[in-house]
Amino acid sequence: MLSQLKDALKCKICRKLLVSPITLHCGHCLCAHHLPDELACPVPACVPLSPTVIVLPHIHPNSNVLFAVQPPEDAQEAKDEDDRVTRLDRDARDVSVTRILALFNRISRSAPQARTRPPPDDGDDDSDSDARPRKRRKRADDQDDSEPSLVAHLRTSAAITKATSADQPLPSTTDPVLTELEKDLSTELNCDICSNLFYQPVTTPCQHTFCAKCLQRSLDHNPTCPLCRTRLPGYGYFQDHPLNDTLLQLLFKFFNQDYDERRKVIAEEERAGRLDTPIFIATLSFPGLPTAMHIFEPRYRLMLRRCLESPRPAFGMVAQSKPGERNYLADYGTMLEIRRVVLLNDGRSIVQTWGSYRFRILDRGNLDGYIVAKIERIDDYPDDLIDSVDLLYPVAGEDDSPSPLSTSLQLPQGDVLEEGLFAQGSSESSPSTSTPGAPVRRRVKHKRRPNRRPSNAELIDICKKFLERLQRGTNPWVVQKLARAHGEMPSDPALVAFWVASVLPIDETERKKLLPIRSARLRLLLVTHWIEQLNSNWWFSRGCTIL
Repeated sequence: MLSQLKDALKCKICRKLLVSPITLHCGHCLCAHHLPDELACPVPACVPLSPTVIVLPHIHPNSNVLFAVQPPEDAQEAKDEDDRVTRLDRDARDVSVTRILALFNRISRSAPQARTRPPPDDGDDDSDSDARPRKRRKRADDQDDSEPSLVAHLRTSAAITKATSADQPLPSTTDPVLTELEKDLSTELNCDICSNLFYQPVTTPCQHTFCAKCLQRSLDHNPTCPLCRTRLPGYGYFQDHPLNDTLLQLLFKFFNQDYDERRKVIAEEERAGRLDTPIFIATLSFPGLPTAMHIFEPRYRLMLRRCLESPRPAFGMVAQSKPGERNYLADYGTMLEIRRVVLLNDGRSIVQTWGSYRFRILDRGNLDGYIVAKIERIDDYPDDLIDSVDLLYPVAGEDDSPSPLSTSLQLPQGDVLEEGLFAQGSSESSPSTSTPGAPVRRRVKHKRRPNRRPSNAELIDICKKFLERLQRGTNPWVVQKLARAHGEMPSDPALVAFWVASVLPIDETERKKLLPIRSARLRLLLVTHWIEQLNSNWWFSRGCTIL
């Protein structure tokens, strides 16, 4: 009955029961005395694989992400370190396989009639006075080669468990020895991190075994073994690491149904992690602009790996909220499309993204430490719809009272806004033309109002002239550096306000106000208001350098 268990515990070289088992990088488990001096796998059919090769993460075949690995600064020093941490210790023993061998030997001694080869005699009932061995020997003699295997017993036990209601005791199994073996074997095949049945078991150089996913997530927090704290190889060493062949055979032979259910549960968890939109809480991003990030937190490393497995890797970016900030701004963000990933040696990543569209968070939750949310995409209303609402720009003869729309958006009103839009050059006039410290409204009090609204092109022209003046009046490298960080000014009017706001020296809380606005025109109006506020500040009008 134990023949299948014994077959799985045989050495790949001598085909005998393993003695002092050690698992190599390729996943083969051998007797320690078969290990050659160069520590290479002696199994003829084994394909050699360098233990220092870095395997790329699982990236969807339809993805356009450019993935690269940063080379170490000192290649020789990095190679020596990799050789040190990946070198196997000849005195080390595979912990899980050693325990299963001890279990096999114990069960074999306690049930001699259950050995792989039955006794040659037809069974002498007088030779054993124990009722349980006589029952097993009789069944072995009667059924001969057709006796139920351990697999059949486990399946029968599972069927009995499902058929028995929760309020009834389970019927006793046919063989207490097999019951003990089933319980102890399942215990030895449990992962020490998740306390579940092994799924894709990976053995470290220190000979401890964990689920592949569990080990990856553990390395996100600490580059040492979770049990013995031995320093483990770099992050790329365990990407697509070969599985422990001996443990995998045991799982397939004795717990195939449980292993398949475990696979489905993990696949469902990964799918759920990709269904909802992952949210990265860090900085403010806008559509049509690049954003570079340094991902080092364990929770966001996991989020990045899950994103890369989707056809179009992307995640939402939401700026951190400040104390006292209006709550509704925390529900708006920008969807970032991943374009390039550079993996560092210690598992950190440099990610380059591009803002694709804005969104509003409808509901949020937590998944493995990071935020996931259900979102609603934000698109602009047509400008002709906005123009039909005569609230923002009063023409000559209309009341100057603020409108509800402009108040809710905190847009400028009255003469202050008109100076920024129509009185070009007033902010550049000589100080002698106005009284220092006089209110801004006084300078435009007697100006005649235009009888038309400015076009989007005129609003964009105001932004361009301000930036040109900013570059001339301060250190040119300041604006050039900011422009290089955000790229060139986009030609799309819907994106100009985002770009200008990213360059302007204003607080991030003010920039956030652009995200909920669903009109390119309204965003341009708000940006020009910020420009006028900068022009009206005494420190800015005197040419203070922006750093």
